[in-house]
Amino acid sequence: MDTTRDNKKWSFTIGKGTNLHAAFVESLPNCAPSDQLLFDNITLFSDGTSGFTLKTNHPALTVYTVATFKPAQANFYENLIQLSGQVDYNIPLLQPITTLLRFEKKGGSTVASIAPTEFEIKPNAVTMKFPNAEGAQTLDATGFTAKGKIYETVAGGNKMFEFQLTLRKTPDGTITATLDDGQTFNFSNGKSQLKNLSGGLKPISPSAWEQFKFAGDVESDDGISGRLAFVVTGDIQTDIGNQKVELKNIDAPFGQLSLTYDFEKRRLQGAISLDISTSGYELLGSANVRFDPQGWFFAAIARVQLQNPSIDFQIGAVLGKYPNIKSLDEITSKFAANQWKPEVPDVLREIPAEYNTLKGFYFLGEATNFIAGISLPNIDVDLKPVFYFYLKGYYGVALSLGMNFAGSTQIDVGAAAFVRAEAGAGTVTSTSGIPVCFGGYAMGSLTVYAKGSINPTTKSWSAIGGANLKIGGGFYVGIGICDASCESIDLFIVETPCIKFGKSVEFNFECQLKLGSNGFSISAN
Repeated sequence: MDTTRDNKKWSFTIGKGTNLHAAFVESLPNCAPSDQLLFDNITLFSDGTSGFTLKTNHPALTVYTVATFKPAQANFYENLIQLSGQVDYNIPLLQPITTLLRFEKKGGSTVASIAPTEFEIKPNAVTMKFPNAEGAQTLDATGFTAKGKIYETVAGGNKMFEFQLTLRKTPDGTITATLDDGQTFNFSNGKSQLKNLSGGLKPISPSAWEQFKFAGDVESDDGISGRLAFVVTGDIQTDIGNQKVELKNIDAPFGQLSLTYDFEKRRLQGAISLDISTSGYELLGSANVRFDPQGWFFAAIARVQLQNPSIDFQIGAVLGKYPNIKSLDEITSKFAANQWKPEVPDVLREIPAEYNTLKGFYFLGEATNFIAGISLPNIDVDLKPVFYFYLKGYYGVALSLGMNFAGSTQIDVGAAAFVRAEAGAGTVTSTSGIPVCFGGYAMGSLTVYAKGSINPTTKSWSAIGGANLKIGGGFYVGIGICDASCESIDLFIVETPCIKFGKSVEFNFECQLKLGSNGFSISAN
């Protein structure tokens, strides 16, 4: 105890001396029962003021069981105790915040409150920012709540997205960050957006959060509907397995399709590869989908091979509303010549020029050996390197159908029938002790086709029909250590020497008839 006096005023100080502290305040409102305010010194002045020195390295106080507050300085006022210090909400990636803890008498009782302070949390690729605006943060018996925003910043300081978010920590320690209701996400310049957003993120360890995920209902002027779920990993990608998209009443659950959102182009696009094999069939294919400010499209190709009966069929299709589609490899590759039987005529396989600005669909289908019990011989004897023989063939049909409504209405229908047979053989022998090989092949195919189109808008029409006959063959001979195909033999380390000579020829005869509102023409070559 110390008393100091001068000509103007006096002071009275109580120090801790040899004790642990000079004074303490217990039963702190809304704190743990064992919490106390501990003072090293208390000074009273003759002018009515006072000074309080808190214990050095004061123990933290537990407030509403969800936060700890480490006081550094105390001030006493009428109906108010105010402590300055740092609050720790024990939320991953959130550092202690300098602020004020108040014990204030309100309505006949004393309650604890912590002054709101702006803070940020940066889990993974996103930023959660919470302002200190009036009512934005609350701490009471139900827990800690903070209202703020979540966003991702990209090059140039732009934000890929920004949503309203509520951070919540309950007395049992549960921490969540959840999107507020009633928000939308525009991912195609107003043409396509997600409504009724839901989602958020939560901690997965004391120092890490899971990826931010959100989902919403697709709404588009082009008739796209369904629900998409996204996960933010730097780029916005679809949450695999949690999305379903419908394209103009065509229910298309994409399964493992993974979509990526291109912020710069405001484009949502993705692809899927199919490779399924069972005892009864084999399915191979691919699909592409895109939504952006220019429109949308869905393009796919798939081949199915049935085992019993042995039937092979394939379909390719594109539908949507999109400009300049013939410049897009995602679409044109589905109708490329190497994807189809060589007998399918180009006039059916190629997307018509009038469909370059697409507002509709184009479909091509192909089937071979499709009549049960009727098939061409398929013999393959492989005794390489000394002998081989094969005889194979197939018959089939192709159908095309298209409708386009960009500028004018056009309808296209096409059909083709074809047959192909091919045989070949090769062997290895010797002449005068010199090893030789020889062989050859022969093939023939016939295709008959027709296609028609009509444009009610321009009152124009056209029809094209024709036939194509191909006959070809070839032979080869070789000297050296060769197999039956007159190719070198791979002996793991080196290839054997083999010299091959050969010649092949092919005759192609095609006749074509064109009819239309502009006249007719006949050609043959």
